[in-house]
Amino acid sequence: MTEEMKLILNELQKIDTRILDVQTSIENKISALDNRITDVQTELERKMTVLDNRITDVQTELENKMTVLENKMTVLDNRITDVQTELESKMTVLENKITVLDNRVTDIQEKLEEKITVLDNRVTDMQGKLEDRAVVLENKVSDVQMTLENETNKNIRIIAEGHLDLSRKLERSLRVNHEKEMLFIRVNRIENELRRLQMR
Repeated sequence: MTEEMKLILNELQKIDTRILDVQTSIENKISALDNRITDVQTELERKMTVLDNRITDVQTELENKMTVLENKMTVLDNRITDVQTELESKMTVLENKITVLDNRVTDIQEKLEEKITVLDNRVTDMQGKLEDRAVVLENKVSDVQMTLENETNKNIRIIAEGHLDLSRKLERSLRVNHEKEMLFIRVNRIENELRRLQMR
Protein backbone atom coordinates (compact mmCIF):
# COMPACT_ATOMS: atom_id res chain seq x y z
CA MET A 1 0.00 0.00 0.00
CA THR A 2 1.41 3.33 -1.07
CA GLU A 3 1.72 6.41 1.10
CA GLU A 4 -0.90 8.21 -0.90
CA MET A 5 -3.39 5.43 -0.29
CA LYS A 6 -2.65 5.55 3.44
CA LEU A 7 -3.21 9.26 3.51
CA ILE A 8 -6.47 8.88 1.65
CA LEU A 9 -7.61 6.13 4.05
CA ASN A 10 -6.70 8.32 7.05
CA GLU A 11 -8.65 11.21 5.60
CA LEU A 12 -11.62 8.92 4.95
CA GLN A 13 -11.50 7.66 8.55
CA LYS A 14 -11.40 11.24 9.81
CA ILE A 15 -14.39 12.12 7.62
CA ASP A 16 -16.29 9.05 8.90
CA THR A 17 -15.50 10.06 12.46
CA ARG A 18 -16.69 13.62 11.82
CA ILE A 19 -19.87 12.31 10.14
CA LEU A 20 -20.55 10.08 13.16
CA ASP A 21 -19.98 13.04 15.50
CA VAL A 22 -22.33 15.21 13.45
CA GLN A 23 -24.93 12.46 13.31
CA THR A 24 -24.70 11.97 17.09
CA SER A 25 -25.00 15.73 17.59
CA ILE A 26 -28.01 15.91 15.25
CA GLU A 27 -29.68 12.99 17.06
CA ASN A 28 -29.06 14.68 20.41
CA LYS A 29 -30.55 17.94 19.09
CA ILE A 30 -33.54 16.07 17.65
CA SER A 31 -34.07 14.35 20.98
CA ALA A 32 -33.85 17.72 22.77
CA LEU A 33 -36.31 19.21 20.26
CA ASP A 34 -38.68 16.27 20.83
CA ASN A 35 -38.50 16.91 24.56
CA ARG A 36 -39.14 20.64 24.06
CA ILE A 37 -42.04 19.92 21.70
CA THR A 38 -43.51 17.51 24.28
CA ASP A 39 -43.13 20.19 26.98
CA VAL A 40 -44.67 22.84 24.73
CA GLN A 41 -47.51 20.49 23.80
CA THR A 42 -48.15 19.76 27.48
CA GLU A 43 -48.10 23.51 28.27
CA LEU A 44 -50.41 24.23 25.33
CA GLU A 45 -52.84 21.54 26.48
CA ARG A 46 -52.81 23.05 29.98
CA LYS A 47 -53.41 26.54 28.58
CA MET A 48 -56.14 25.22 26.28
CA THR A 49 -57.83 23.67 29.30
CA VAL A 50 -57.62 27.03 31.12
CA LEU A 51 -58.94 28.86 28.05
CA ASP A 52 -61.74 26.33 27.66
CA ASN A 53 -62.75 26.89 31.29
CA ARG A 54 -62.62 30.70 30.81
CA ILE A 55 -64.67 30.42 27.62
CA THR A 56 -67.25 28.32 29.49
CA ASP A 57 -67.40 30.97 32.24
CA VAL A 58 -67.72 33.77 29.70
CA GLN A 59 -70.43 31.84 27.84
CA THR A 60 -72.35 31.34 31.07
CA GLU A 61 -71.99 35.04 31.94
CA LEU A 62 -73.12 36.03 28.44
CA GLU A 63 -76.17 33.78 28.71
CA ASN A 64 -77.07 35.41 32.03
CA LYS A 65 -76.64 38.87 30.53
CA MET A 66 -78.73 37.89 27.50
CA THR A 67 -81.50 36.76 29.83
CA VAL A 68 -81.36 40.11 31.64
CA LEU A 69 -81.36 41.98 28.29
CA GLU A 70 -84.35 39.94 27.06
CA ASN A 71 -86.25 40.86 30.23
CA LYS A 72 -85.37 44.54 29.73
CA MET A 73 -86.41 44.33 26.07
CA THR A 74 -89.77 42.91 27.14
CA VAL A 75 -90.24 45.79 29.58
CA LEU A 76 -89.24 48.32 26.89
CA ASP A 77 -91.59 46.71 24.39
CA ASN A 78 -94.47 47.07 26.86
CA ARG A 79 -93.57 50.72 27.51
CA ILE A 80 -93.37 51.43 23.76
CA THR A 81 -96.81 49.85 23.31
CA ASP A 82 -98.21 52.08 26.07
CA VAL A 83 -96.56 55.19 24.55
CA GLN A 84 -97.89 54.26 21.10
CA THR A 85 -101.42 53.91 22.46
CA GLU A 86 -101.15 57.28 24.23
CA LEU A 87 -99.77 58.93 21.08
CA GLU A 88 -102.61 57.53 18.99
CA SER A 89 -105.19 58.99 21.37
CA LYS A 90 -103.39 62.36 21.34
CA MET A 91 -103.24 62.25 17.52
CA THR A 92 -107.02 61.74 17.45
CA VAL A 93 -107.49 64.80 19.69
CA LEU A 94 -105.11 66.83 17.49
CA GLU A 95 -106.92 65.79 14.32
CA ASN A 96 -110.21 66.99 15.81
CA LYS A 97 -108.62 70.31 16.78
CA ILE A 98 -107.12 70.67 13.29
CA THR A 99 -110.58 70.10 11.76
CA VAL A 100 -112.03 72.86 13.95
CA LEU A 101 -109.14 75.20 13.06
CA ASP A 102 -109.52 74.39 9.37
CA ASN A 103 -113.20 75.38 9.51
CA ARG A 104 -112.32 78.63 11.31
CA VAL A 105 -109.60 79.41 8.74
CA THR A 106 -112.09 78.82 5.92
CA ASP A 107 -114.55 81.26 7.53
CA ILE A 108 -111.80 83.86 8.05
CA GLN A 109 -110.63 83.40 4.44
CA GLU A 110 -114.14 84.02 3.11
CA LYS A 111 -114.50 87.18 5.23
CA LEU A 112 -111.07 88.39 4.10
CA GLU A 113 -111.99 87.85 0.46
CA GLU A 114 -115.13 89.95 0.97
CA LYS A 115 -113.10 92.72 2.63
CA ILE A 116 -110.47 92.56 -0.12
CA THR A 117 -113.22 92.98 -2.73
CA VAL A 118 -114.49 96.06 -0.86
CA LEU A 119 -110.95 97.44 -0.59
CA ASP A 120 -110.34 96.80 -4.31
CA ASN A 121 -113.43 98.84 -5.16
CA ARG A 122 -112.32 101.67 -2.87
CA VAL A 123 -108.80 101.61 -4.32
CA THR A 124 -110.25 101.75 -7.86
CA ASP A 125 -112.33 104.80 -6.86
CA MET A 126 -109.34 106.48 -5.21
CA GLN A 127 -107.17 105.69 -8.24
CA GLY A 128 -109.67 107.47 -10.51
CA LYS A 129 -109.73 110.50 -8.21
CA LEU A 130 -105.92 110.53 -8.01
CA GLU A 131 -105.65 110.42 -11.78
CA ASP A 132 -108.00 113.44 -12.02
CA ARG A 133 -105.91 115.30 -9.44
CA ALA A 134 -102.72 114.34 -11.29
CA VAL A 135 -104.13 115.91 -14.46
CA VAL A 136 -104.97 119.10 -12.51
CA LEU A 137 -101.49 119.16 -10.97
CA GLU A 138 -99.83 118.65 -14.36
CA ASN A 139 -101.77 121.63 -15.71
CA LYS A 140 -100.68 123.72 -12.71
CA VAL A 141 -97.04 122.63 -13.16
CA SER A 142 -97.23 123.59 -16.84
CA ASP A 143 -98.53 127.02 -15.81
CA VAL A 144 -95.71 127.42 -13.27
CA GLN A 145 -93.12 126.40 -15.87
CA MET A 146 -94.50 128.91 -18.33
CA THR A 147 -94.36 131.62 -15.63
CA LEU A 148 -90.76 130.66 -14.77
CA GLU A 149 -89.67 130.74 -18.38
CA ASN A 150 -91.47 133.97 -19.36
CA GLU A 151 -91.33 136.12 -16.20
CA THR A 152 -89.08 134.79 -13.44
CA ASN A 153 -86.08 134.01 -15.66
CA LYS A 154 -86.20 137.50 -17.21
CA ASN A 155 -86.46 139.10 -13.76
CA ILE A 156 -83.51 137.02 -12.52
CA ARG A 157 -81.48 138.13 -15.54
CA ILE A 158 -82.26 141.81 -14.81
CA ILE A 159 -81.35 141.40 -11.11
CA ALA A 160 -78.12 139.56 -12.05
CA GLU A 161 -77.09 142.40 -14.34
CA GLY A 162 -77.69 144.88 -11.49
CA HIS A 163 -75.57 142.71 -9.18
CA LEU A 164 -72.75 142.70 -11.73
CA ASP A 165 -72.73 146.51 -11.73
CA LEU A 166 -72.70 146.51 -7.91
CA SER A 167 -69.84 144.02 -7.76
CA ARG A 168 -67.80 146.13 -10.19
CA LYS A 169 -68.38 149.25 -8.08
CA LEU A 170 -67.42 147.28 -4.94
CA GLU A 171 -64.16 146.13 -6.56
CA ARG A 172 -63.28 149.75 -7.44
CA SER A 173 -63.96 150.99 -3.91
CA LEU A 174 -61.92 148.10 -2.48
CA ARG A 175 -58.98 149.04 -4.71
CA VAL A 176 -59.11 152.64 -3.42
CA ASN A 177 -59.24 151.42 0.17
CA HIS A 178 -56.30 149.10 -0.49
CA GLU A 179 -54.26 151.99 -1.90
CA LYS A 180 -55.14 154.09 1.17
CA GLU A 181 -53.96 151.32 3.48
CA MET A 182 -50.67 151.02 1.61
CA LEU A 183 -50.18 154.83 1.90
CA PHE A 184 -50.85 154.70 5.66
CA ILE A 185 -48.25 151.91 6.02
CA ARG A 186 -45.66 153.95 4.09
CA VAL A 187 -46.37 157.10 6.20
CA ASN A 188 -45.92 155.08 9.40
CA ARG A 189 -42.56 153.76 8.19
CA ILE A 190 -41.37 157.25 7.26
CA GLU A 191 -42.46 158.64 10.67
CA ASN A 192 -40.60 155.86 12.47
CA GLU A 193 -37.45 156.52 10.46
CA LEU A 194 -37.69 160.27 11.28
CA ARG A 195 -37.97 159.49 14.97
CA ARG A 196 -34.89 157.31 14.84
CA LEU A 197 -32.97 160.05 13.08
CA GLN A 198 -34.05 162.56 15.73
CA MET A 199 -33.01 160.21 18.50
CA ARG A 200 -29.50 160.09 17.08
